[in-house]
Amino acid sequence: MVLDVLPWPMPLALDITGMKQLIPENIKEYLANTPQITFEITERCNLSCVYCGYGKFYSDKDARYDRMLDTQNAIAFLKYIKSLWDSGYQGAEANILHISFYGGEPLMNMPFIKEVVAYIEKELLAYKKIVFSMTTNALLLPQNLDYLVSKGFRILISLDGDRIGNTYRVFPNGQPAYDYIVKSIDYARNTYPDFFRDNISFNAVLNNCNSVKSIRDFFMENYGKTPSIGEINTSGIREDARDLFEKVHKSKVDSEEEAALESKPTCFQDSPEYMRSARYIQTHSPYTYHDYNELLLGRGKSNRMPTGTCLPFAKKVFITVSGKILPCERISHKYALGRIEDGQILLDFKEIADKYNAYYERVNRVCQKCHDYLSCLCCMFYNGQLENEKSVCSFFVNKQMARVNQNSAYSFLRKYPEAYSYIMNKLKIV
Repeated sequence: MVLDVLPWPMPLALDITGMKQLIPENIKEYLANTPQITFEITERCNLSCVYCGYGKFYSDKDARYDRMLDTQNAIAFLKYIKSLWDSGYQGAEANILHISFYGGEPLMNMPFIKEVVAYIEKELLAYKKIVFSMTTNALLLPQNLDYLVSKGFRILISLDGDRIGNTYRVFPNGQPAYDYIVKSIDYARNTYPDFFRDNISFNAVLNNCNSVKSIRDFFMENYGKTPSIGEINTSGIREDARDLFEKVHKSKVDSEEEAALESKPTCFQDSPEYMRSARYIQTHSPYTYHDYNELLLGRGKSNRMPTGTCLPFAKKVFITVSGKILPCERISHKYALGRIEDGQILLDFKEIADKYNAYYERVNRVCQKCHDYLSCLCCMFYNGQLENEKSVCSFFVNKQMARVNQNSAYSFLRKYPEAYSYIMNKLKIV
């Protein structure tokens, strides 16, 4: 019985006085074994979405000038990664590399895609499996679909549900793009039904004209698929655009709970407490481990970094159209860790390690007092503390709040004891 293993001990505040320090070799290993390299191949886009991460809401991205990423710079970076593999930095477990094309609208720079794919097929396939992917608005999909199918691309199409939900997805002249996007999607489904089923997925942006429920219902009814759903980025908002941002933005947590309340739960997965409880259970259970160090040494002896921030390059490398090298496409470009210039890769691994160690030291002041470090979702590039050390972390949990979270998770398990096995063995959320 699941209740036989409860209660687990209350999480204490994080003791990070002996926090592990990153060293240059760590950074080099993370980079060599990154699971994904994303190229921002163009700033051009045939849409002008109101909430675009490079649009009028934001002040923390580089200015857009309709530039294209230099193909030779991209290939130079791939050659650099290959040189790390040849030097023995390729880990045995890192046997798949995802190469992603991002924009702007990546289908507006097909020559780049074809040249980079040709280089990879010639030079890198002997090292590991390469999976090609892209995020697209689908408007140019019909004329490029044959090529994408032939290369086995995984395609993520951005669409915000039904016509009303796509209110902010518009052409530069302000006209709605919904009908044109749906026409392209239907063409792909009708022309390559197996490819559509296996290789095409959807991403929706939550806004004040849709909801989690309306988005999920639309995609299931029309395409038999469950989309990923994301909030509009809350970081780097311009002060003169804040009122409009607040109007358009909608909380995913709130919308998920509303969706759950609208329908009577028939199983634990329909409960509005499900995902929140599942995350708590996985991150606080003494029977789950974040890495092999925790498994071998125990949580108390395995050094943990503060916050939920990804280690540099451990999950992704993002190359901007101007050649900046970042650990993620969502953070401010001022946090670039290197750059590509005229085919030269400019990365200083010691500088990166020192920079992250300084970042961690700064956020430690708050993290060491937090009682929810085990399930922290906070990226330190978002919580404002790197700009202002007096900034308040919106993810901070005191002892009283931690007790409330614990009781909520236990209450969920007492109500749905069958959920425990599923959450621990089948659900992947951390």
